[in-house]
Amino acid sequence: MPGADDCSADRDADRTAAKNTLALDLTDLLPGSDERCADRLTRDLTANPVIADAHVIGGGTPQPRLCVHYDATAATAVDVQRRAWQAAETISARYGHLRWSMTETSDGEAKRAALVDHLLTKPGVVAATATPGSVEVEFERSSVTAQELVDAIVAEMETATAPKPGPAGEEHEDHAKHQHTHGGIFGERSELIFAGLSGTLLLAGWLLATFADTPRSA
Repeated sequence: MPGADDCSADRDADRTAAKNTLALDLTDLLPGSDERCADRLTRDLTANPVIADAHVIGGGTPQPRLCVHYDATAATAVDVQRRAWQAAETISARYGHLRWSMTETSDGEAKRAALVDHLLTKPGVVAATATPGSVEVEFERSSVTAQELVDAIVAEMETATAPKPGPAGEEHEDHAKHQHTHGGIFGERSELIFAGLSGTLLLAGWLLATFADTPRSA
């Protein structure tokens, strides 16, 4: 409900008999938005000559209020309220907000900072900030969707947590060790023993073939 008692006191010195004040719940006008959108809203309203001033009080509280000081001879409270809603709808249609929660770990701060840097490279991302336990993103709906940003975040998190391969030399060395530790049932000399057996069998086969074909004496 609009009212004047919540935000008129700090502007009483500027008021005249022709000026009225309207107070609106900012969370109703811009649900889920941030300070940047609140600033956009006040700028949009004060661009209208009927509006003498617009500002936010209680910005750090769960119930921030938008205070609008207007010329009562040129507009009614209903007119001003309608202008505020129209301006807020225009802002909400253009800008979206996404909050990605992250589990707090020993390297959580570094991970959030890296994710912020990555998101800021994405087209359409207006701002990205790290907060304790989360990353908050503001984006332009005409350039990127919330789902596209979620997909980008998931891909970046998977890349960050994937195991990193060691240097090529270490990999080759490990592979060589792996090959030599599989010597067979005779251990490290299995290859030598099998080579000797193969030679013996080859010689036996040659002798058998030779003497089998030799005719016996009468």
